[in-house]
Amino acid sequence: AEVDGNTYWRSPFNSLCSPRQLEEFIVMDIDVIRDQKLGAGAGIRSNKHTLAEVWVQKTSEMDTSQQYHCRTFLGHLLNIGDLVMGYDFANSNINDEYLNKMNPHHLPDVVGFMNE
Repeated sequence: AEVDGNTYWRSPFNSLCSPRQLEEFIVMDIDVIRDQKLGAGAGIRSNKHTLAEVWVQKTSEMDTSQQYHCRTFLGHLLNIGDLVMGYDFANSNINDEYLNKMNPHHLPDVVGFMNE
């Protein structure tokens, strides 16, 4: 996500990954999450986005059975076979004090972006 200069300088942060670390993935399966319960303070449900569970595979690993799981709010835009770009968190060595404090079971395998 892009952040404007005013926002960054009020609360600076370090990037976890650089654009050079983006890898190409193919969408293997997608399952739209229809009736997710919202917790207290969750706010209003968006009508512009669709939450979905997505399984992707690196295009460089098409000769293997290795797939990666992630969630996306772009469920209404993605289809099986689509190519997307993403960061492979499952196989990355990221040194970040805040990320290191998080429960590893709550981190996604892949953080992705759609190709244009």
